[in-house]
Amino acid sequence: MFPGSDFVLITNGSLIHQPRVRLGLEELHRQHGQVWFKFDSATEQGRKRINNTAQSVRSALTNLVIASELCTTKLQTCLVDYDGQGLSVIEKSAYLTALASIKNECNVQDIMLYTIARPSMQPEAKLLKPLSYEVLAAFADEIRQLGFDVSVCV
Repeated sequence: MFPGSDFVLITNGSLIHQPRVRLGLEELHRQHGQVWFKFDSATEQGRKRINNTAQSVRSALTNLVIASELCTTKLQTCLVDYDGQGLSVIEKSAYLTALASIKNECNVQDIMLYTIARPSMQPEAKLLKPLSYEVLAAFADEIRQLGFDVSVCV
């Protein structure tokens, strides 16, 4: 289509299990594109709160496996301070556990951590604040210990 272009599909992965979407990912792979798979929380409560999604963690991880089998896939995670709680131990632990599973089940090596960079338009915007670079960098170091490549952007 456009020689020399880098195509990126940013997705929450909710439809990746569908045959027509799989065909699209196969074409994206033929065009040397990649998937940035949004995975902002590894807890059901966190996914509901941050992404307002009913998609379960298990379903998201299953679709991540599919995506990584069909196309180069990176995990993209937005971490926020919700209502002054910072990055909770529960969220961190669940995320690291999910990454251990990911490491064994699919071909994902790269993780992109970031935080909010502009005011949110969500109804709960007043409860959302960006996390500091130091918090993200410390969490990135924990993730690297699992064998992933991690980038941090604030």
